[in-house]
Amino acid sequence: MAQRYLHDGMLSRATYCYERLMYLGFLRRTGYLRLALVYTKQGKDNAAERVLNRYRAIYKYDMKQIKKICIFSELLFCIAVNAQQKITSLSPIPDATKQTIEQYISTHPIDEMNKDTVILSNIYSLIGYNYVDKYLDESTGNFMVVGQDYQYKDLELKNNEKLLYVLTENGYEQTPVDKEIIKKKVRGYFTLNDNNSYFYRNDTFAVKAMNVDGKKNVILHCISYPQKYILDFDSDKKEAPKIDRNELMNIK
Repeated sequence: MAQRYLHDGMLSRATYCYERLMYLGFLRRTGYLRLALVYTKQGKDNAAERVLNRYRAIYKYDMKQIKKICIFSELLFCIAVNAQQKITSLSPIPDATKQTIEQYISTHPIDEMNKDTVILSNIYSLIGYNYVDKYLDESTGNFMVVGQDYQYKDLELKNNEKLLYVLTENGYEQTPVDKEIIKKKVRGYFTLNDNNSYFYRNDTFAVKAMNVDGKKNVILHCISYPQKYILDFDSDKKEAPKIDRNELMNIK
């Protein structure tokens, strides 16, 4: 049941199942990691730490070993690809508190990058298109393209695999790059236009790095991509403070 809830993106119910298994003593080794990762996705760091501390006490792993297990197993991908995330802003510049991929590669040696997991500023593309709506006639929209896999030799990008998201009534849904499938989601024929733009967003990457012929070879795989993005530009705005008329009148 826990795995079914994870597949459906029902994280709160999945955590209940895993917590119950842990209470009964039936939670397996991978279950502890799954539960900790779910709590991390929910932003419940204290709960995740509690689970990992219990895992560490039982299986005698230190936190560095746990980190490696999480990165290079399919557990992390199981959580990442089934969740949905909100996009609250379309920033044309990278987050000042995070490095871009190029900055990260240029400032870290191979031994620090290899088997690392790091949050970096990732670039998202908005690709404009025209389509014919049976009610609104000709309309415009945007596909969202996200960098998933990056392969660098020194600072030269050699390969970049991308994910495509198509806007539906449920949000931007991850979609195979197949014209017929895209047509079904767009609900008609479409043609690309020149209305393209981009924005930056922070993503988590698993990193492999090695030295080949004296050059720094780095592979980064994004592990924080969801199945669906929802645009919600109002969620990060602070609520306007209430105005007390009497308090204003007493201000000197």
